[in-house]
Amino acid sequence: MSNTDSEDKKTGKTGRTVLFVILIFIAIGLWGGAMALYGRTSVEWMLPLAVGLFMAALTLRPLSRMWKWLLESESSLLAGTVHILAMTGVFAFLFLGANYWLADDSTLHEERVALLSRDREKRYHRRRVGRHRYVRGNPYYVYYITVRLPDGREKRMETSLGFYNSLTRKDSVTLEMESGGLGMPVIRQK
Repeated sequence: MSNTDSEDKKTGKTGRTVLFVILIFIAIGLWGGAMALYGRTSVEWMLPLAVGLFMAALTLRPLSRMWKWLLESESSLLAGTVHILAMTGVFAFLFLGANYWLADDSTLHEERVALLSRDREKRYHRRRVGRHRYVRGNPYYVYYITVRLPDGREKRMETSLGFYNSLTRKDSVTLEMESGGLGMPVIRQK
């Protein structure tokens, strides 16, 4: 084996690793996007997860060779696990995104919903104090309201400080809602 062949294999392995890391970061980002879209959609959490799992299972067979190649492993179990974890988030994001971005603007209406509770969570910034060393920094608050939607479901939503301060304990809230592209109601930010 010549020196050039070993360099080509090393370059190929590095390229594969970089591609795998990029794909994992994209999958993590799409999981986060799916959670953000879920926060603005009136749907049970099981539906987008079930759709994502179903679609990931459908694509497992055709994409298993790609995952084995990326992971440099012949283990079908490892490739299948990585595929299911990554692709469930991708398909859940696509499902909720299609509903959100294809929403019918002509159905936009205001809906009065019961305010069940309002609360805030104290969180902390991170502050860097040295190389590879972070400590807890200044506190900040994130504001939430819990409402009962017209279909009877309860939804906890993040809101702005101004909107949070304008509410009283036994108030009702006006939300802007519209019919989503896949039939699930979409809650627009006020």
